[in-house]
This record gives sequence, C-alpha cells and structure tokens, in this order.
Amino acid sequence: MAITTDSDSSSVCRQCGYTAASGSDAWNRISAPPFGRITQCPECGSTDVTNRQ
Repeated sequence: MAITTDSDSSSVCRQCGYTAASGSDAWNRISAPPFGRITQCPECGSTDVTNRQ
C-alpha cells in the first residue's frame, strides 16, 4: 500500500475549481465551531474543498 503525503496530493475547490497543494499556505483556514479549523478557498470563499491525488 502506498503512503501519500501532502506533497503528493492537491486540494480542489468544488465551487470554482481552484487547485493548490493540500495543506499549503495557499489555502485559507477558518475557525468553524464545532468543527474546529476548516479549509477555505482563497478565490471564492467556499469551504467545499476536496482532496485528490
């Protein structure tokens, strides 16, 4: 089984299609109780972000 790291995958905004490396500083992080910190798209502000490899 292959183990992937953040450098091997990217995150994609489902709203506008913005793509950047997963976990990179290119993404905004916001506090959203009770979920904690979640990823937010810097282009459109959506939090509907998914990972792909």
